[in-house]
Amino acid sequence: MIKTINLKKSFGDKEVLKGVNEEITEGEVVVIIGPSGSGKSTFLRCLNLLESPTSGEVLFEKKRINQPKVNMDLIRMKMGMVFQGFNLFPHLSVLENITIGPIEIQKRTVSQANKIGEDLLMSMGLIEKANVYPKSLSGGQKQRIAIARALAMQPRLLLFDEPTSALDSEMVDEVLQVMKKLANDGMTMVIVTHEMGFAREVGDRIIFMDEGTVVETGTPEELFTSPQYKRTQEFLSKIL
Repeated sequence: MIKTINLKKSFGDKEVLKGVNEEITEGEVVVIIGPSGSGKSTFLRCLNLLESPTSGEVLFEKKRINQPKVNMDLIRMKMGMVFQGFNLFPHLSVLENITIGPIEIQKRTVSQANKIGEDLLMSMGLIEKANVYPKSLSGGQKQRIAIARALAMQPRLLLFDEPTSALDSEMVDEVLQVMKKLANDGMTMVIVTHEMGFAREVGDRIIFMDEGTVVETGTPEELFTSPQYKRTQEFLSKIL
């Protein structure tokens, strides 16, 4: 579904990605782990061109998207993203936050968009919050609304950038449960996270990154039980 070829990204003189070659297939849940500063979030943001790669290629559905004249609005309709900071519009109600994309970008009617939004809120257990504003929500509720907003565009791929890192510990599980359900339903997902138990339970494949490169990749069983590389072993020994 999405593939990178020799993907590099520099910020000034600092090379953050050093030639990443990866492919995520349809229905796959890929979890990216690694120390802070390893390039995980930059790699994720390069997939939907929130960061423009310095060189290399990003292919989505077999078409190169990091080139001139590509309509990224159309691409991003198929590639939702959930941020650690929620990024909800404070002046819009919960339902309006969810429906703004379908109305403004997909040109759905208000009634069509509201039906999508209400169904998503029902599935998140938050239908009673439809007409409140984000400031009244807990962190866990805000993140579930952010996920619903991404799903309202009916994407083929969801990207998650440390979706639980801004949450209090008691709110983490309610967000992870939503993501587990998405995984069970077959949603293609790429997830950057520090939640190792979640990565082990949900991931079809784990990517360990360090210093801008993919050090090792494998199934959760392979990576967490018998990592092949010393750097992976060192990292996991400190966090497990």
